Amino acid sequence: MMRCANPPGNRDLVFSLVRRCGGAAIASTVLSSAALAEEQTKHSTDLSSSIDLHDDYSKSGTSITNSLVLRGDYSPEPWLGLRLDLPLTYVDSPKARPAMGFGDVYGRATVRIAASELSLLAGADLLLDSAASPTLGGGKNVLGPFVTLAWDIGPGVWLRTQVQHNASIGGDPKRPTVRASSVRPYALVGLPEGYWFLLDQKLQVYHAGARNLSYAAVVEVGKELSKDVSVYVDPGVQLDSPWALTWMVTGGVRWGLPR
Repeated sequence: MMRCANPPGNRDLVFSLVRRCGGAAIASTVLSSAALAEEQTKHSTDLSSSIDLHDDYSKSGTSITNSLVLRGDYSPEPWLGLRLDLPLTYVDSPKARPAMGFGDVYGRATVRIAASELSLLAGADLLLDSAASPTLGGGKNVLGPFVTLAWDIGPGVWLRTQVQHNASIGGDPKRPTVRASSVRPYALVGLPEGYWFLLDQKLQVYHAGARNLSYAAVVEVGKELSKDVSVYVDPGVQLDSPWALTWMVTGGVRWGLPR
């Protein structure tokens, strides 16, 4: 969701996918502990329909990026999910004039292959080179197929591990090629009174460009205000090699929709 203030390259595009796939992206596709308690017939990996409005903020050195994102999740069946993110992005960098406008559109398709105590999901992320200006986007179309192994440890407690590869498939030929692979373990614990706690980590290896690898960690705390409405906040940090540090935080509200 975030865009780096400097002209994005290999690392920056993949970082954008980290923000789109971590934190808030996770809880919107699973049932919380409260929902599990009310509807025991549902599975923790059931995909659901919702509308989500959240704000992503990141700071790297003196560069600041902020994106207001409208997200729609559509799930005609519990085993199938489609996602679309529409960002309005602001970038302020000492190397360029501040810019604001439409950012890169992001989409995701997910299919659950098997559902049990140990479940399997697969899908793909797609980041489109659709920003209103080069400063606001990555300049590349990026396709990221993934496979997720899901383990239900107990009621309201689960562990997931996702393996993904991102590769550019067109866009601005002047921008660096994107090729990166990642392993992402994340876990959720449902708490009393509709609260939940989630820890999301991602280790990423870059196959092109100056960056070698990166580590990102996001902690999310959320609260169900009602059966259909929830709020969340998830601060995080990303470390890159060679050395670079990015701080980030997302806050939002989600409205669940009937299937």
